[in-house]
Amino acid sequence: MEEIEIDGSVVLPIDGCIMSIDYVLWQGRAWLAPIWERLGSNARVPTRLIAPKFAVGIPPISCPRALQIFHEMPLSNAVVINGAIPDALSDVIEVIESPGVFVRSNGGEA
Repeated sequence: MEEIEIDGSVVLPIDGCIMSIDYVLWQGRAWLAPIWERLGSNARVPTRLIAPKFAVGIPPISCPRALQIFHEMPLSNAVVINGAIPDALSDVIEVIESPGVFVRSNGGEA
């Protein structure tokens, strides 16, 4: 499992509500990390990571600016909570379930 850090949070509309969602930079991309679970007493893992897909041959933007697309194309609870991508968005959103990454809590061992 790879250690990462939470790089910040973004405020986005989700199903008509405003939510603050953590984001991480991983594999050269910015990813939303909306739900976290405890991994022992000193670490957390994201349930899923969500990012915009980029066209073949276009390098992804590796900063939170890439996540601003979700202001224009708001996500639903189905995507954020369940990872369910509607067919209409399958070409523009990528979801990775259980991505194999963790963040340390309180500077302890994982």
